[in-house]
Amino acid sequence: MIEHSDLVYVLADSQKFQEHGFHTITTWNAIDGIITDSKLSYSIYERYQKKVPIYMAKEDDFEDYIQF
Repeated sequence: MIEHSDLVYVLADSQKFQEHGFHTITTWNAIDGIITDSKLSYSIYERYQKKVPIYMAKEDDFEDYIQF
C-alpha cells in the first residue's frame, strides 16, 4: 500500500513512541510525516523531526466531536 501511495503519514499516539518493536514496516524515506497528539515529549520531537515533519494535534481541536 505504501509503495502505491502518493503521500504516507504515520498516525500514532504519543505513547507509541515509548515502545520498542522488532518489525520494520517501511523506511524513513517513504514517510511524508507523522501525526500525533500534543503530549509528545520535546526530546522525542527533536529526534524524529530530523527525519520527517511532525504534526501535533491540540487536544481542544477535538472537544466538539467528543460525545458521551
